[in-house]
Amino acid sequence: MQDKHYLDDWIHVPICQKGDKLYHYTTAEGIRGIVENREFVATKSDFLNDKMEIQYAVIQGGMGVGISLSGLAGAVAAAGGIGIISSAHAALDEDEMSFYVVAFSKQNNNSLLWAEFTDFRGYCLEFDYEKIVEGFRHRVFLHGTVIYDEEEQMNGLLESLLSCIHSLGEKGAKDLQGFFEEDAIPSEESLNQLVDAMAVVCSVYTMFFKKSYFAGEEE
Repeated sequence: MQDKHYLDDWIHVPICQKGDKLYHYTTAEGIRGIVENREFVATKSDFLNDKMEIQYAVIQGGMGVGISLSGLAGAVAAAGGIGIISSAHAALDEDEMSFYVVAFSKQNNNSLLWAEFTDFRGYCLEFDYEKIVEGFRHRVFLHGTVIYDEEEQMNGLLESLLSCIHSLGEKGAKDLQGFFEEDAIPSEESLNQLVDAMAVVCSVYTMFFKKSYFAGEEE
């Protein structure tokens, strides 16, 4: 099996590869804007079809740290296991959790997407992956394939947490180097640094995590 290519060393979101084709489902009005204006209309993350998107948080068991995905109100709390939980109760401004998303699929005839984006009266446009990425390069953007499997989501988050701990330890937060030891007592300053770092990582992951029952979309 060919090795996956990821967004970067910290963010383990698989990305497409050379030669891949992507498909965008849209209405007649949408296709006019794409063709005539060479523009895509991005959807604010609050209105995505999976209402739980961008509302994830991760807690790492036995390490005494809970992390809110927004990062702007990171809090330290006891945790008993690793998992993905809703952060809907966090006291955050909704715009702090917002992104703008353009969705593509790897499938060119998907009934779920025909219904969702065209009401069965639209179009499915084919694009070359590399050309799409090149067209967005003058903007600040991230691209990758959606992860639907919860175990894969948790593994990616855990690997990122380990990378954050290792990196901060090398940069001076020495008390994080023994983070996994039973009697470890990281300082509040080090924990705050860890929360801030992981919040940035998690805010990226939230754009690429969806519930498993959306897997048929293959976005």
